[in-house]
Amino acid sequence: MKAVILLAKPGSSFHFGDYAPFGETFLDNTTTFTHSDTLFSALVNIHNQVWPEDTNAFIEQFSKGKIMLSSAMFCFRGKKKSLFFLPRPAMMKIESDTDLKELKHIEWVSTGVWEKGMISGQQGEKPLTAAKRFSCLESEWSLLSGDDPALLTAYEMNPVSRVKIHSRTREDTLYQQTNITLCGSPDVNVCYYFLAEYDELDTAAKDRLETVISLLPDTGLGGQRTTGCGFFEGIEWHENPLPDVMDDSYNVNLGILSPVRELQNCLAYRVMTRGGRRTETGQLKKILMIREGGLMNDKPRGQIADLSMEGNGSFLRYGMPVSWPVSKRVINL
Repeated sequence: MKAVILLAKPGSSFHFGDYAPFGETFLDNTTTFTHSDTLFSALVNIHNQVWPEDTNAFIEQFSKGKIMLSSAMFCFRGKKKSLFFLPRPAMMKIESDTDLKELKHIEWVSTGVWEKGMISGQQGEKPLTAAKRFSCLESEWSLLSGDDPALLTAYEMNPVSRVKIHSRTREDTLYQQTNITLCGSPDVNVCYYFLAEYDELDTAAKDRLETVISLLPDTGLGGQRTTGCGFFEGIEWHENPLPDVMDDSYNVNLGILSPVRELQNCLAYRVMTRGGRRTETGQLKKILMIREGGLMNDKPRGQIADLSMEGNGSFLRYGMPVSWPVSKRVINL
């Protein structure tokens, strides 16, 4: 398994579509990172531009589990080391009410916290809170910066007013679009990364997948790219940065999951709505998917869901993500 860092300059803006109950307000909503289904769609679209005759075979490699993706998660890049964050598991153990007050807003945990837990002082290290939403160990932060981690701003949500140029009427031409802007500091560069598991592919298929991934900075990721959103400087390949978990563990999905039989093994999870938008061919189906960070007894498989009303596979939603174990001793179940 490889980690792919999407290198971005401070001030880079993105718009990652999120479900909105009213079509008129969908641009008001953006997630802070791109989910694995959006990443899948981006790679399929790139493949279709380069090798259109083989796109169905490319999709089949995903449906067979020969290629698995995580969501694009956060990475803090320092001068000496990169710090990789994972979605906080649904029920991580917290020691006291004081910790609960401090840590209830945490959405992302470092690989060190994933391995050792969020309990204060466990194994001699107190987890730090960085940029309000991130938790890491003191030893991890010290390799990035000597500044107070609480003072770091990882990202900002910025509403932007825009005007529709090509409109038949003057009514409703003004609209609001919300973007996420990556920030950081002189010591810390905030980027995204995702995990790609494709060890079962043959050499030719691996080369083709890596070529498609390498083209992501040229095509961009997410929506509203005509307004300057979604572009990266380049990519950087890393070996799998996730910690080995040797003791008794649960499995955690690192991308959104479309369950088939997995619900009977799900212990704690949150759901989200995907699909439902109106297209030129009609309304898409809406489905519930399990958010990143769900806790499960077994490794989930999931499915690629067909959202088209006709069932012709014209609109697919990827729900077979990378999962990774987390030790039961750091989980509050």
